[in-house]
Amino acid sequence: MNESYVVKRGESRALAGADLKGVIPWTVYDLLDVANDKRTAWKLFENEKGGSMTVSEFHLLCKDMSKAILTLGIKHGDFVGVLGYPCVEYAAAEIAVMQVGAVVVPLYPEGSAEINEVALQTTNSKLVFCPMSLVHKVMTYRKQLTELKNIIIWAEENEMLPETEGEIHFWDDILFKGSEESDAQFNEARKKVKPENPAMLTPVSGMSQLKMAIFSQDNITYSARKVPEHAGLTSDDHLVSHIPFFLMLGKILDVYGALAVGYHTTFLNKGAWNGTKSQFLTGMQNAKPTFIIAPGFAVEKMQWHVEKTLQFKDDKLKAFMKGSALECGRKSSNATMKQKKVPMNYGMHKGFFQKTREMIGFDNCRYGVSFATPLSEACQKYLWNLNMPVVDGYEKLESCGLLAFGAPGMYKSGTMGKPIEGWTVKIHKPDENGVGEILVKGRSLFLGYLDDEELTSKRFTSDGFFRTNDLGSVDEEGYLIFKSRKSDIIVLATGEQVNPTIIEGNLKSLIPGVHQVLVVGQGQNSLGCLITMKTAKQSATGEARLASCVRYTTQAKTVQELKKDVRFKDLVAVALEQVNRLATSKNTKVTTYHLCMENWTPQNNMAAPGGMLRRDVIMETYKAEIEKMFA
Repeated sequence: MNESYVVKRGESRALAGADLKGVIPWTVYDLLDVANDKRTAWKLFENEKGGSMTVSEFHLLCKDMSKAILTLGIKHGDFVGVLGYPCVEYAAAEIAVMQVGAVVVPLYPEGSAEINEVALQTTNSKLVFCPMSLVHKVMTYRKQLTELKNIIIWAEENEMLPETEGEIHFWDDILFKGSEESDAQFNEARKKVKPENPAMLTPVSGMSQLKMAIFSQDNITYSARKVPEHAGLTSDDHLVSHIPFFLMLGKILDVYGALAVGYHTTFLNKGAWNGTKSQFLTGMQNAKPTFIIAPGFAVEKMQWHVEKTLQFKDDKLKAFMKGSALECGRKSSNATMKQKKVPMNYGMHKGFFQKTREMIGFDNCRYGVSFATPLSEACQKYLWNLNMPVVDGYEKLESCGLLAFGAPGMYKSGTMGKPIEGWTVKIHKPDENGVGEILVKGRSLFLGYLDDEELTSKRFTSDGFFRTNDLGSVDEEGYLIFKSRKSDIIVLATGEQVNPTIIEGNLKSLIPGVHQVLVVGQGQNSLGCLITMKTAKQSATGEARLASCVRYTTQAKTVQELKKDVRFKDLVAVALEQVNRLATSKNTKVTTYHLCMENWTPQNNMAAPGGMLRRDVIMETYKAEIEKMFA
């Protein structure tokens, strides 16, 4: 391993790159200060309740909070945990910490509290920020955290904060204390901070084997300028924030990109991420963003809602949909992404498109980017036909946000778009089709894994490229094509290797109402698959009811009933027959399936927060069912 990679606390890595002069290295303080100089009175943030904040107000908020935490003894290089959902307080807490040279440790607001305990113990964090509704996730293991000296709590909506004393401080109280302090200590602390200094960690794996990627101040501020530029965002744009801030790619656009470019961001209610579909869609409809980034499962929620709503429209509208409107919608989406003129007949169908776009808050949205899991062909086609272009993006937890995605003027069907400027992508040991492991390098690439030299050494090449463990290729025009993750490849008993991603995508497109598909067959003589269905509200018996897009193809109302439904079995059989036409041999055919009773979510640990399936966990959970499939 190149010894310049950072794995130890307090270390920095010298900045390098061809564009150091073109994009000057900044600290987070520099980013905020320049924004304040350029756009003092501009609206920066707002929430669904109507509250808003200008750049100058946010600048002062962060400064006062920085002064406040200095009075609590926070020093350069200390670790500070931040727990919560996207909001002004969370963003201000992060920046306040980084401005004085301390390192942010983002914590998980959902799921088990143990992973946060591990993160805080591993880093010896001295302070935690959190909302009142989540303080129990800290107090549960407070006694084990011997280095944790202070907790700062903010209120959400109209919560009443109890009287406390000692180590627990309330947001307004500690903020007032900071405002009363002189700027001298703050100015001394911030001047010691360099762009190459560690600024933030990001968890990249969970529980007792928690690994955390280290990002520098420059990683964050460089990405904040380059990602919005690639997306074509300007000061006229408006984004919505719903992706939890323990993931880098959401806040890079929602907070730091807003400071760099000058657009404003609306923070959606906390239920917009993993709450009900209506919470996310209501937020979208109220905010009407001009650009959106969302995980695959959120984009599917949008598509389901439109599909369900249109099912109940009159026959005249349905007939209209099957006519020239959809062709016009597809061409209009292509025109947006390829920066060409819209079809001549667009005006005739404009009213129809506007109504469908309003259903999901896409009124003003030019296009969207999906991440974590590639969109199924059926979902993407459906939205494009309604003039709602959504493209796939490529990101790694170690890449400080998106690494590549399609954008107007840089779009090509079947690809992840072009890498963002500043990234170098190459393919390691490509096969005859040009497919090999994707290696990446750039100023947005993390510094290393905290306290883990061995893992850092394995993931970096001698010339500084990061091994993504993903398979893909780069075409002659420079577009990145993602194939699968190396760990996903299934090796059959015959030695044949199968990429399950393609099969899973095809099955999702062919079977009505399918939510998730996982192909299995490691060490077997054929393939099988596990399937989950789109579900809605709970039935009277407690079972999840099938979504309406499933029920119009079957008489079944629950997943249990669907298991016995002959019509559904026939639909699956037809889908498997079509998929198997692409099989390279009889062994690579999908011959069996199992219908699972529950969806795979972050709450049951079978999916990552962005929706990416945890294959090993799912296969272990359904070990008995898989064995039965191949018996």
